[in-house]
Amino acid sequence: MKDPMTMSALIAWLETKDPDETYQYSFPDCCLLFQYFTAAGLKPLGVVPQGWRDRPLSDGAGYKPLPPGFDHVSSGSPETFGSALIRARIWEAAYA
Repeated sequence: MKDPMTMSALIAWLETKDPDETYQYSFPDCCLLFQYFTAAGLKPLGVVPQGWRDRPLSDGAGYKPLPPGFDHVSSGSPETFGSALIRARIWEAAYA
């Protein structure tokens, strides 16, 4: 896998998903980015709009910032992988 913290890597992963499959932005284990980070081998413990973490908060770990555009892609509606792929492609075309 490419550097997982790039929009092109997120797009490549989204292209492997069933476009009609849904995810739930507000539920940690079901959110698009939690699934993506897990697939990339990053072992996330939490994902929020401002960032993600791979260590318990009790260890003093803070959130690492999300790459530009990742929250935009995952927080849009409808919450399907196909719609997220469209949002990712639009974002990449506008900002890459």
